[in-house]
Amino acid sequence: MALHSAALTAAAFTILSLTPLAGSTAHSEFDAAAETAGPVRHDATAAEAEIVDWAVGRFELAGLTLPSVEVSFSSDEADCGGHEGLYRRRDGEHLVTVCIPGDHPDADDYRRRTLLHELTHAWDQSSLTSDERDHLLPVLDVTDWYEADEWGRRGIERLAETFVFGLLDQPRRVLLIAVDCSDAYADFQAITGSTPLGPIPPLCVA
Repeated sequence: MALHSAALTAAAFTILSLTPLAGSTAHSEFDAAAETAGPVRHDATAAEAEIVDWAVGRFELAGLTLPSVEVSFSSDEADCGGHEGLYRRRDGEHLVTVCIPGDHPDADDYRRRTLLHELTHAWDQSSLTSDERDHLLPVLDVTDWYEADEWGRRGIERLAETFVFGLLDQPRRVLLIAVDCSDAYADFQAITGSTPLGPIPPLCVA
């Protein structure tokens, strides 16, 4: 049964860069950050804004409603707790940070797939109830949403990687979770009511 498949409503996306931009200064709203420890925030680059527009568009094409999200980009994984991406809630706000080094050979690809993954966490936390998450556990072949010892056995991560599979605009057979792509195809369709946007390798079509 599809969950929350609906037209995307207007959501505000604040896009920030945590990576110092050559010749730039901190945005006035965040000038105080320069006085404290931690990264100084700058206006996002045009490329970063384009990636966010692309990711939001992929959710929209699948009929999935995102909440308002603050998206930040960094070239330092320390800003994401040592990971490529990080989703947080703060005072009811949804915060997503993407941390891919600029010299990464596939930086653009990794930023896009990481942003889809983290935005799925925002969709999950704004769209699903506890009962709906319980309903999805057998669909995703897991027994716990948050606390499984193995990262790939947590429902929250299985859902995010399933959405990466279904929303990415290039063929991808390998996910960060141990699941056959035909199962990811079927799971995405069961959860959203939409077929993966593709292009999808033929062997993945359930």
